[in-house]
Amino acid sequence: MVYSRVAAFERGTTLEGRVDIILVVKKPHRPLSVSRAPRKSELVYLEPSPSYCEPQRAAAALGTHGRHCNHTSRGEDGCEQLCCGRGHSTRRVVARVQCRCSFQWCCRVRCDTCRIPDLLDSTYVDNKM
Repeated sequence: MVYSRVAAFERGTTLEGRVDIILVVKKPHRPLSVSRAPRKSELVYLEPSPSYCEPQRAAAALGTHGRHCNHTSRGEDGCEQLCCGRGHSTRRVVARVQCRCSFQWCCRVRCDTCRIPDLLDSTYVDNKM
């Protein structure tokens, strides 16, 4: 069946709320299985979703190992979410940036190099599993 429009956002919100209570459906080995049929309100799947934390060649997913994460965020870029609960390491770095720039006649800009100490800009995913 082909749909010509996008489903309403309410459906997506409803599905998102059910993700934590998904049923795994297995093909019964015996023709007369006693297991109950899923209800219309339940999400079911036949195959588990791949872990995007680990590299998946078939899905062209690189995984999250070695990626930067935001240690102060609770969102998708946050370390708990991005690191899949494996932990992360944070290190302080000293950044070197151009500063006190001035224009010199004609057609030249001259800048000093300044250091910004203790910049918490580099948080990485550990290889803990």
